[in-house]
Amino acid sequence: MNSILQSNSGLIKRTTRQKGKVLHQYYKRKGHYRFLGNGLLKLALALIILGALVWVFNTYVFDIQEGLATLFQHFSYWQVLGLFFFSESFLGLLPIDVFIAWGAHEPNPVVTTTFLALLSYAGGVISFFEGRLIGRSKKVQAFMLRKYQKLWQNFLKFGWLFVSVAAITPIPFAPVSLIAGMLGMGKKYFFLAALTRIARYGIYALVFFKLLN
Repeated sequence: MNSILQSNSGLIKRTTRQKGKVLHQYYKRKGHYRFLGNGLLKLALALIILGALVWVFNTYVFDIQEGLATLFQHFSYWQVLGLFFFSESFLGLLPIDVFIAWGAHEPNPVVTTTFLALLSYAGGVISFFEGRLIGRSKKVQAFMLRKYQKLWQNFLKFGWLFVSVAAITPIPFAPVSLIAGMLGMGKKYFFLAALTRIARYGIYALVFFKLLN
């Protein structure tokens, strides 16, 4: 009996390794690793450029904290979060950097940045389900696919990896989420792939906090 169990266990391990090798070769042949590397490189470059611009503006042009206070002076804390959530739920209309900079200098930056990250993730989920609704209308779907041709082509090529890379890099996350829903990506796979969105907010908030304090 034990020998049978050991034999089955060895077979499962070999099968898992074989599947892993096949998947590795597939990703390598299709350019998934190259795409991921390019995405991470874009993230690094975006952080360097963003950091340099923040430092220059804060040092020589104007106090960014005062500028943010002026920008949001007519809004309460929860109204700013609501405005951000609305933007993230509808094609990412407003730049997230402004909100992350605002969050990094609230009295409790960790809590505020966490709120922003979760709201952005939730906004992506809403965009995903908006895409599913749009997918029911062939005319609207055709219009959106023409509008975001390059994005949906990359999605068809890279699938869940494209969603993860878009969530953490400057690739527009909300439209990618919309396309993922339109083209029938599974909910479970989208929810998992989009989790990298939360990491982006932590990284960006750290950059703002270090540069402006």
